[in-house]
This record gives sequence, C-alpha cells and structure tokens, in this order.
Amino acid sequence: MTSFRTELPVGLRQRAVSLVAAAWSAMVVVACSTTEPTSAEHAPSQAVTLSRNDVLFHERVFSVGTKYWSGMCGFAIHGNYDSRQVPRPEWEISIDELMDRDAPVVRIHAAKFEVVSGGWDSPRKPLAPVTALVFTFEGEPELPAAHIVAEGGTPNAIAATLETAPGEKLLDAFYDAQPVRISLTYQDGASEVLNVRNWSDLRQFTGRNGYLHQCLQHLNTVPDGVKETEYTLVSPGRSNGFGFEAINANTAPWD
Repeated sequence: MTSFRTELPVGLRQRAVSLVAAAWSAMVVVACSTTEPTSAEHAPSQAVTLSRNDVLFHERVFSVGTKYWSGMCGFAIHGNYDSRQVPRPEWEISIDELMDRDAPVVRIHAAKFEVVSGGWDSPRKPLAPVTALVFTFEGEPELPAAHIVAEGGTPNAIAATLETAPGEKLLDAFYDAQPVRISLTYQDGASEVLNVRNWSDLRQFTGRNGYLHQCLQHLNTVPDGVKETEYTLVSPGRSNGFGFEAINANTAPWD
C-alpha cells in the first residue's frame, strides 16, 4: 500500500463497523494539508459503511450539430442521503473525468456536512475541511500523487486533480463494483473511513460496452458557449417513483 502526499490550502452511513482487516495490494491516492488540526486531541478513525444506493454515475452531454459528446463522466457519492436521522452527517464526494485543453483529467471534490433539522429544505452545516483524502482499492501500488488545485465550491470542500492513468483506475474500480475505502482526515483532527461499493453493471455481461466506457469513448472538450445536460444513472436499489430503475438503463442519446 503506497501513499502520496501534496499540500492543500488552508480553509476547506450509517453505522460504525469494524475496520477492514484484509490486507490489500492497493492503489492509494492521498491529498494532505500541512495545516495543524485545531483540536488538541486526535479522534480515532471510525469506519462507516455507506449504502450502494449512495453511489451514482453521472455524465454531462452536449451536442455539436447532430453529433453528441460527453463533457464529463464520473461517479458521485451522496453519502448518507437516505437517512432520516437528525442530526446526521452527509458526505459529498465526486470523481469525474473531463477534457482540459484537449487532454483528459480526473478531478475530485470532497466535503462533509451535518444535517441538524428534519426539514427538506433545511440548510446543512458545513463541517471541518478535509485535510487528507485517501482512496484504497485493489490495483497497482505505484501511482503518482493527487494534486490539490483549489478549495471546492463551498468553504469546507477541497478540489483536486489526478493524472489520467490512476484516475481512470479509480473510476474503473467504482464501475467494476470493487470495494473502495476512502480515508478522510479533517482540520479539527478527526478522522474516519468510508467503505463504499457501487452496484454491478448488468450490461457488461451482454456484449455491449458498459455505461462508463460508453461515456469515456465520447469524451470531448466542451466548446465555449455550448450548453451541457447532466444525466444521472440511478442505482437499482433506489426507487424512481414507479418502481426500481435498473443499472442498465442508460439515458445517453447515442443508445
């Protein structure tokens, strides 16, 4: 298991389960900060297993003439969103591939919040920024580091990029429904582990390309001024109001 560190600028389900005991030949991507924790004592790491329903594939599609392209392909983790407990923590983590100046790049956003009210429209309380973020899964141990580029869209979020090869391996791990362990450390000294696993893609056994690879095959740079439409592939365990939507239901226009 190999860890990689890089500097981070200052400012950024459910039940506790036993820590994973199996030793993995693992891919690890780490983003760290040199900021000292604000609490005097470091809380021990806790493990939280998220529902498979918390992992969603999403893509952005745009058109030029009659041709459709992908502007972004990736996975969003809406950690603990289905819980109705108050208060409760929620995590927002995304791993997306897109084109930047005609070259593919993988970006990561991560933040943690606390829901303190039972109202549907109640604002969430931003919690301490992430200062270290580690993805671990079965794969190659020799990988380059994540590069922190900025704070995310909220004051407690981080934004980072990965080189294409390790980033695509991380996306493949989610697509292949491999167990992924996300280790997080926060500026207040607390730390925790999120155990995450996606639903398997039923289409990969039908001879057709899977949804992730279809998206990546059409990945292209979004021209200036062109509008993108975002599609979310709902997991098979999440009701869409009319039953359960299968993982193999792909809404991409080229299907």
